[in-house]
Amino acid sequence: MQNERKKQQGRSKSVSSSKKRGIKDEEYYDNSDLKRMFNTSESTLYRMRRDQELPYQKLRGKICYPKSYFNTTFLQKCLDRLSKSEND
Repeated sequence: MQNERKKQQGRSKSVSSSKKRGIKDEEYYDNSDLKRMFNTSESTLYRMRRDQELPYQKLRGKICYPKSYFNTTFLQKCLDRLSKSEND
C-alpha cells in the first residue's frame, strides 16, 4: 500500500515539474508514422533532422515530431514548392 502511494506521489511530482518548465501538451508523430505517411526511409528522416528541415524532440529516448508542424508549416511549404514548380 505504501509503495503504491510513493509511486503515485512520484508521478504527481513529475507532472507538476514538467508544467513548471513550460512544456505544453502536444500530440506527436513518431518515425514509423512519418515513414508510412510520406513513404520515406529512416535515413531520409535522419538527414532531414540533421539539416534542421524537421523539428523534433526526444521524448523518453524516442524521436517525436510535433503534429502541429505538419498541420500548418509543412503543408504551407509543400504548397509553396508546388506553386513554384508550376510557375517554372
